[in-house]
Amino acid sequence: MDSIQYSAPGKVHFLGEHAVVYGKPAILASVGLRCFVKLERLDSEQIEVFSKDYNLKQTLTLSELLKKTQKAKICWEKYIRTGDVNLLSEITSEKLDYIFLCVGETLNFWSRRPSSGFRVLVSSEIPEGSGLGSSAALAVSVAAVMSEFLGEKFDNQIISEIAFNIEKRKHGMPSGADPATSANGGFIWFQKKSSQDIAIEQVITDADRFVDKFLLINTGAPQESTGEMVAQVKKLYDKNPEFVKRIFSDQEQLVVQLRGVIERFDHVKIIEIIRQGEANLDALGVVSDSSRKIILSVESIDGVAKICGGGGVVGATGILLATSPHIKDLTKLLKKNKIPFFNVKIGVEGLRKEN
Repeated sequence: MDSIQYSAPGKVHFLGEHAVVYGKPAILASVGLRCFVKLERLDSEQIEVFSKDYNLKQTLTLSELLKKTQKAKICWEKYIRTGDVNLLSEITSEKLDYIFLCVGETLNFWSRRPSSGFRVLVSSEIPEGSGLGSSAALAVSVAAVMSEFLGEKFDNQIISEIAFNIEKRKHGMPSGADPATSANGGFIWFQKKSSQDIAIEQVITDADRFVDKFLLINTGAPQESTGEMVAQVKKLYDKNPEFVKRIFSDQEQLVVQLRGVIERFDHVKIIEIIRQGEANLDALGVVSDSSRKIILSVESIDGVAKICGGGGVVGATGILLATSPHIKDLTKLLKKNKIPFFNVKIGVEGLRKEN
């Protein structure tokens, strides 16, 4: 086959971010913004990457690619030993590094080398660094096109595993929930008690009840990366483990309750539970003052808003998931205060082969 194309969606955390890293459950949903990756076979032995979003192109030899991938692995292993988040930034210091990393890690997973050179073209609708899982969607899509190009048989579980390995290099110690949601789509219950004990379950199969009930508020790209925010929560955990454990335990109970009310779509109860969960995230120190003001304004009309990813300490925290029983009033409030927002479909199809 001369060309292969796949796409994968972004995601939102309904509840459970940060706690999910420590083995607690989370509920996530795919969103109607996708990352598209196309692979084209080349007559040469070169590996070329082109990002439409950055309007950048770079070419490496296979040897250069594998060396870059190995260097990333060494940096990550050093990060695990030292906790120095600067090492994660070093891994993807250039714009196209992460795409090459996705390619290299997929080759290493299958222990295969390509029979020819190829070109990887990337185009994404998902805002980068917003908490919508842009890097996971990219990893899932690249893992799929590369696996098919190598002639390997795969399913969503295998693609999630490859993408999780890739995500570690960028975020340090992620949970794996983002690539699992991107690969499978829909509403996902995710819990990773250990590397061998991972639960991934569809919460509902019909997401039509959620159409036009939620908005995404764009606070801008956070100054801190997801890896930095995960590291910050770990520092708090190391300093005051009982305090953080209480928060995580409460989040776990809320996630369990949320599953039931999502299944029967009790909108008022969904708002109540997410509001309690947002307060816990605030207590962890991952909600900035500016985002807290937006959240409080949404709560003033009986609604709720919360971060969707790692959050942030200063300024922007990426995308906020927001809803209210009075969705028109919520829209008016955001427009009045000139707060950028957009509608997006929730619970969409996961990894998909494109014609």
